[in-house]
Amino acid sequence: MEGFQFRDSYYLYLLIAILPLVWLCYFLIERRKQVLINLMGETMTAKANRLNKIYRFRAALVLLAIVLGIAALARPQWGKTQKIVETKGVDIIVAVDVSLSMLAIDEAPSRLARARRLCTDLMDSLVENRIGIIAFAGNNVGLIPLTLDKVALETFIDSLDVQLATNNSSTLIEQAILQATQSLKSAGKDARVLVLISDGEEQTDDPEAAVRKASMEAAENGIIILTVGVGSQKGSKIPLDLIGKTGFKLDQDGKEVLTQLQENLLQVAAETTAGIYLHVQPDASEVKEIAAFIDKLNKGEVRSLALEEREERFQYFLALAALLILGDLFLAPYLLKRTLK
Repeated sequence: MEGFQFRDSYYLYLLIAILPLVWLCYFLIERRKQVLINLMGETMTAKANRLNKIYRFRAALVLLAIVLGIAALARPQWGKTQKIVETKGVDIIVAVDVSLSMLAIDEAPSRLARARRLCTDLMDSLVENRIGIIAFAGNNVGLIPLTLDKVALETFIDSLDVQLATNNSSTLIEQAILQATQSLKSAGKDARVLVLISDGEEQTDDPEAAVRKASMEAAENGIIILTVGVGSQKGSKIPLDLIGKTGFKLDQDGKEVLTQLQENLLQVAAETTAGIYLHVQPDASEVKEIAAFIDKLNKGEVRSLALEEREERFQYFLALAALLILGDLFLAPYLLKRTLK
């Protein structure tokens, strides 16, 4: 059973609630029956004991059927199958800043949490398009390739965290643009898009020139950059509790760092590639604007993609549970008849 798993494993908690209750009921009934059997005569006692064995057997069948039914609810899966999906859309890379400044709380509950929510909303709004995700900070870039696999995308989005990067003290937007350009160059779509989500803060020398150069390379390869600013002009401190430390990030002089949204670099990247710059909104209206912009672009040719999916096996558990119940219904009268002769 390669790759066995329960898709909805939370249903298994029902076993923790039900089994102790079933055992308690069985114990109380057995104790009461034993008292009654002891009050009978010898002939009746022997017959009652035989009946009791049948009831125990039936109880075991029903209990096993309940366990199998709950297991079926949890959707057991193993093995893999290939699903052919046809799509006509745009190839999109979503690049998410995971530097320390994204822990700031001027976007509740944090800039990074807000960016994760934006990724999820985009994925739901762009279902006909292949999507890849980049997590970037410093010189570190992590990537999930272009895919239609929603489960894989959700898993990666949930794991987006500043811990992904070993050098996460600063942001290098140009590195994310260059990585996305490499990934999208060979995609073969009529339109290719990079959605870059960041607070725009960089500590490097002349970051504008570096971002403009990387954006020009993206534009030469037919890539449009849509940028989304996360954070506020007012700024915020950077709490470190989410990375196992206390207090706030300090500068070299021991003073608390105040991180602010820097829109300039994000605007440069968007303008250089004929894209747009947006700021996250409380009503998430930026998602609709991005989806509308992408929807107007020329879609690529229809293409078949093979996605691997785990095989659903709940029907086996359900069938066994049904057989046990049917077996009890048909066997019980026969066994009782023989016992009472």
